[in-house]
Amino acid sequence: MQNRNYIPAPVGALNVKQAAQYIGVSERTLWRLKANGDIPHSQIGGRIVFRKKTLDEFLEEKEVIHV
Repeated sequence: MQNRNYIPAPVGALNVKQAAQYIGVSERTLWRLKANGDIPHSQIGGRIVFRKKTLDEFLEEKEVIHV
């Protein structure tokens, strides 16, 4: 049975669980990154969402190239 209170994230946006899976970290780590201001997010009502584009940019900034 589906939760009647469940509202999906807007198109192009991911909820915390989805965003954590997308960038390969735990939900706890994502919450810490958000709390520290390290990763941009949006708050819609009481919901926290992350745009895929923003997550991709975050990953690009953190990319390390070893020479």
